[in-house]
Amino acid sequence: MKSWRTDRKSTEGPSRGLGDTIAKITRATYLDALVEVYTEVLGRPCHCEERRELLNRLVPYRRKKPPAR
Repeated sequence: MKSWRTDRKSTEGPSRGLGDTIAKITRATYLDALVEVYTEVLGRPCHCEERRELLNRLVPYRRKKPPAR
């Protein structure tokens, strides 16, 4: 079982899109720990990373451009 406590850094930094924001919320509310239990009990992967990347591609956040001089 992957320890959810050691994988906390994967959501640090600016969000690239909706997937990153949802990952940060699930991390902050410790729902990621519940997903680990769910995955272990059912023996099926949750595909969280694939879903996160898909949401980042579908709903990307625009980066702020520096003001023109």
